Amino acid sequence: KEHTAVKPHLDTLAAKPDDLAANLAVGKFHCLVLEDWALGLPQLVASTDTVYAGPAKLDLEAAGDPAKQLQAAEAWLQIVETDRSSDRDEKQALQRRAKLLLKTPAAVLTGLDQVKAQKRLDALKDVPPGRKVKTASSSGSSASTQAPAIAAAPAAEAQPPAGLFLGRATANGQDAG
Repeated sequence: KEHTAVKPHLDTLAAKPDDLAANLAVGKFHCLVLEDWALGLPQLVASTDTVYAGPAKLDLEAAGDPAKQLQAAEAWLQIVETDRSSDRDEKQALQRRAKLLLKTPAAVLTGLDQVKAQKRLDALKDVPPGRKVKTASSSGSSASTQAPAIAAAPAAEAQPPAGLFLGRATANGQDAG
């Protein structure tokens, strides 16, 4: 359903990669629906949206810096606390992102920043894990019956068609890659 709604924006980005509205719609889809933050964050930054671009920029700059991870997590949680129009699933996606960003600062930082990060983590302890995406293998057949068909696929068909989303594996609430 969400992909159908964002499809026109994907087409717009193919023709005009700097389209602000399309970057916002596609970035929100990648981050808040698919929870593919690596793909969606640059699009949110490119959107220059007043709500999402700033936190997305902080998030991109936070790699490896616990203090910046804390700032990025705070920015995502600020959206959750102030934006009453977002739906519950989007808010939970933002909370899961903040929770992921807060793990390192809570363990590494000292003083007030560590206390702040730990309190935020404690407040997010009841955030449910990410959505389960329905795939062909999850609708009625077990993964073991799917494996031989995948293994026997010809090399020419090894790449899925463009735009096909096969699924996501998670472990302990985090993307398993």
